[in-house]
Amino acid sequence: MTKFCKECGTSNEEDASFCDNCGAPMQRKTPAAEKSPSQSAPAISLPSLNRKTLLAILGVAVVTTAIGLGAWAWSAMKNNPPDTRQQLALAQQWIDANHARLLRNTCLTNFPYQHRTVTVYAWNRDTVAWMNELVAGDIYVSRGQDRFGNLIYEHGPAAQRYIKGSSLCLATGVRLEQTELLPLDTDPARAAAVRKTQEGKRLELMQIRYAWEGIPAFAQSPTFASEWPTGMRNTTTQITLYRGDEGWREATEADIARAAAEFESRTSGSPAPTAGSTFGLGDWLGQLFSFGGSSPERTAREFFEALSNGQVSQAIERIHPSQRSEATDAKLEMALEMQRGAQAQGNRSVNKIETILESEQGETALVTVKITHNNGRTSSERINLRQHHGKWYIYIK
Repeated sequence: MTKFCKECGTSNEEDASFCDNCGAPMQRKTPAAEKSPSQSAPAISLPSLNRKTLLAILGVAVVTTAIGLGAWAWSAMKNNPPDTRQQLALAQQWIDANHARLLRNTCLTNFPYQHRTVTVYAWNRDTVAWMNELVAGDIYVSRGQDRFGNLIYEHGPAAQRYIKGSSLCLATGVRLEQTELLPLDTDPARAAAVRKTQEGKRLELMQIRYAWEGIPAFAQSPTFASEWPTGMRNTTTQITLYRGDEGWREATEADIARAAAEFESRTSGSPAPTAGSTFGLGDWLGQLFSFGGSSPERTAREFFEALSNGQVSQAIERIHPSQRSEATDAKLEMALEMQRGAQAQGNRSVNKIETILESEQGETALVTVKITHNNGRTSSERINLRQHHGKWYIYIK
């Protein structure tokens, strides 16, 4: 085939680069097959399957990173002491669990309040003065005198609200005020040692401050305030916290022993002691934080202290394990109600508890408990105790 020059029209060979006549360059057509891919080929796109796979890989990487960061943050956070929010939550749990007992601490039993109508001798000035306070608070109303000149009183409009059984209860609720973490021990060097484990802090001592709600104005008069129960004057308590795998909670005796065992096994290199074995640090922690005692006298004293404060569960903890049953709680509750009924006849709330060890032979002991009441009267009982796994318990014969 020939092709013609565009300048002079001369015929040239098909593969000629220049015109044979004028020398002008000859334009060469580029076959369609030889066209540059960049000029005519369509853009190559990533198959949709590959895009999904890539997005899935990126998603897994993001989730894995988030989980790793979350686990690190949780590990760091749980090893720290409880923050303010955690402290308040734990304190509120304690108040809710002890609400009924705390309210009983505000109840007066210095008068037979369960009687709707009472007669008071006119010459009994102290009782008359007390009744005047009750009349001012609408607990009682005066109904004049009988034919002998004795004063007669009846329940007033506020009696139903504040009189519970044979007691005059001054508060209607308990409100959490403040929490504070305290050192586990007064010796800073020792405290630093026992508060640390390989994973971080296991034990914390927290003080809870609370306030009474619903105390009427008449109960704040000097006469009334002088009669407030001991439990009503104290609005702080201290509880031991334990950090388990699930977070912080109120510590049990088992928790405290476990924390002590972990610490001792790591510092001494020996395995953690099993239940029933002894270790010096565990004994010290048990005496410092637990409600249990390490001697017959202390166990007997704390048993009666628990009863006098209406703390049934704490009292049961001091009864020998072989004698505990589901009926024990109900029996102690009944005994407490009988005790409150007896106290209603006079101011017989407990003021002081003393214990004297009479004898101790092997795993048995006999202790005399002397109880002094607020009205000056005293009573005494002899209590048998037995050991179980190295600890003393009340043994009822």
